[in-house]
Amino acid sequence: MIHSDLPLIDLHRHLDGNVRLQTIIDLAEQHRIELPSSDPETLRPHVQIMDRESGLMAFIGRFRYLTAVMASADACCRIAYENVEDAAREGISHVELRFSPWFMAESHNLGAKNVTSAVIEGTREASEKYGISTGLI
Repeated sequence: MIHSDLPLIDLHRHLDGNVRLQTIIDLAEQHRIELPSSDPETLRPHVQIMDRESGLMAFIGRFRYLTAVMASADACCRIAYENVEDAAREGISHVELRFSPWFMAESHNLGAKNVTSAVIEGTREASEKYGISTGLI
C-alpha cells in the first residue's frame, strides 16, 4: 500500500545516463558534435533503452552520445541541474544522483575535479530553486 503522505525519494538516479533528448541536441550543436539525428524522436533509440538489450555492451553503447555532449563544465552543470529539476517535477522530495566524474570527464579531458564541481553547482542551484533535497554518490 502506498501512503500519499510519505515523501517520494529516488536513491539511485544515474546522472550520467539521464540526459534530456533536447539537451543532447542543444549541447551537440553548441559543441559541434555530430549526432545521428537532431530530431528528438529519431535520436531516442540511439540514446535510450527502448526494448530488451542483447547484453551489457549494447546498453553501454547508449552512453556514446551522452558522454560526447559532456564537453564542458557548463554542460555537466546543466545536466545535473536538469536531473534535479526533473525529479522535482516528478514529485520526488529527495534524489540521490549517482555519477562517475572520471566517466563524464574522459571524452573531453575535463578533469574529474572540474566535473565534480560543476555537478555540485548544478545540483545546488536546482535544489534551492525547486525545494528538493539531494545527495551525490
